[in-house]
Amino acid sequence: RSVGSSSASAAGLPASGSAGAPGSSDDANLYMQNLLEDMTKHFDQMGETILGRIEDMGSRIDEMEKNVSNLMNQAGLEPSVGSMPVAPSLPQQDTIGEQDAEDTASV
Repeated sequence: RSVGSSSASAAGLPASGSAGAPGSSDDANLYMQNLLEDMTKHFDQMGETILGRIEDMGSRIDEMEKNVSNLMNQAGLEPSVGSMPVAPSLPQQDTIGEQDAEDTASV
């Protein structure tokens, strides 16, 4: 069994069709049309799936924004319009930087 004939039969083309045989061009055209239709259907399904997931993600983000806003209200903070407020940061102690500076100064 040759690779060419197995792929031809799996693709719906006759395994014994040669390039010069009558009708082989029609078979190839039919195969290509079917393949194109299948690919188009698959592409459309993938597009619908992706759009559905994007819509779901948008809904989840909206719900999360509402939850964050509710939590901020419960904590006594007012959310700023159009952006999420940044939590106050703790003062940072740069002990590593100070140590490096002292080591460099003593050298």
